[in-house]
Amino acid sequence: HTSPFNDSVELLKPVKQPSGRKVSIGGASSRGAEASALAGEIENDELTLYRRMFTMFDLNDDGNIDVTELYEILRSLGVNLSEAELRKMLKEVDGDNNGTIEFPEFARLMKYGRAAGSHASKE
Repeated sequence: HTSPFNDSVELLKPVKQPSGRKVSIGGASSRGAEASALAGEIENDELTLYRRMFTMFDLNDDGNIDVTELYEILRSLGVNLSEAELRKMLKEVDGDNNGTIEFPEFARLMKYGRAAGSHASKE
């Protein structure tokens, strides 16, 4: 039995092609800090793809995805969820519980199909 959350993640997930390259630990910029946080977890080409996707989904360009943006993303993919389902989905991904999805949370979601450390996607 799959949840709307897991089904939606599959719609967003790109086709992976192995490259063997890992994320390099970057400089002082926020992207460098993100790369550092994700180093060893996600390959550089995947990280670049996830960044492009995140930028498209961050409709107001504020550096995170909130419940309204999540609704718009999923609606554009033909997924219609209730507000309660959207908030539950956001909560499953929101590792720091601040009510939004930041890029590292999004990248881990794309890589693993759920938030790192989440136990909510057991089947």
